[in-house]
Amino acid sequence: MGADLQVRRAFETFLSSHAYTVAPVTVDNDEFVYAAAYATVLRRGDTSAAARIADDYLRYMEQVFTFFEGVSRRVAGREIPQILLLHANSLNADRFDALAEALTLRGYHFVPVAQALEDPVYRLRDEFVGAPGNSWFNHWEVTAGRPPVPTPKPPEWISVLQ
Repeated sequence: MGADLQVRRAFETFLSSHAYTVAPVTVDNDEFVYAAAYATVLRRGDTSAAARIADDYLRYMEQVFTFFEGVSRRVAGREIPQILLLHANSLNADRFDALAEALTLRGYHFVPVAQALEDPVYRLRDEFVGAPGNSWFNHWEVTAGRPPVPTPKPPEWISVLQ
């Protein structure tokens, strides 16, 4: 976001003047850690380990959704239209249907980012600079003088497989 607020605002002005929209991710996660482990075991031909990783990934994402729904209620006083970060990788390609089904069962539905950004929560004061950037909830928490919220972490056994 920049080393200080002046640098951040200058960058935001640049992005805006070039018709970029910042997508303020609220549901950040470490799915990339799962994806790296998944790719590693698939390269070795270990489909059993890949299935175990993929199954735990879905469990982890449920944990992430529960966590950020709670953060939403704490920060905004309600659940908000969330913006989920997912990377393009084999794990998400192979398990996106199951992930989308889990989201649907939680009451979510997919909308364009522009529609989610219409929610007033995305106009909360945001003076966050530095790192970590993680969830946009960190921006709002730090701006309000509270500590940033940590993103739930995958279990250690996933990291070992990378």
